[in-house]
Amino acid sequence: MTQQKPDATTRLETILLVDDHVSVRKLVGTVLSGRGYRVLDASDGDEAIRIGTEYEGPIHLLLTDVVMPRISGPDVAERLLALRPAVRIVYMSGYMGETLLKRLNVTHCDGFVQKPFGLDELLRSVRAALDRAEFSS
Repeated sequence: MTQQKPDATTRLETILLVDDHVSVRKLVGTVLSGRGYRVLDASDGDEAIRIGTEYEGPIHLLLTDVVMPRISGPDVAERLLALRPAVRIVYMSGYMGETLLKRLNVTHCDGFVQKPFGLDELLRSVRAALDRAEFSS
């Protein structure tokens, strides 16, 4: 598979992508990689936390499903924020949108994308969250 060259508005940032559905991860990962992002792919919360702990480079954004088996996206976010306080968080969910985040008492959220989403919507949410960040990596 060939990757698209990043356009002028895209910078090389690292995104930790977490979703328990392989088809979502593959599609989103391919789109993000095609835009020049470095994508770290995790199939569940445990793997995401392991990657967040072991990866030596910066992780600029956590893009995670909200509802996953064993460890939820908000729990992954809390643990990753403890390790990497500058990380931005964008949630994805097919359940009740932002109402779900309020019900789960999510305190840190830089963006939300309702599933099913358009790829342009996803890319805008990712870019908006990253553009609000100031990284010293």
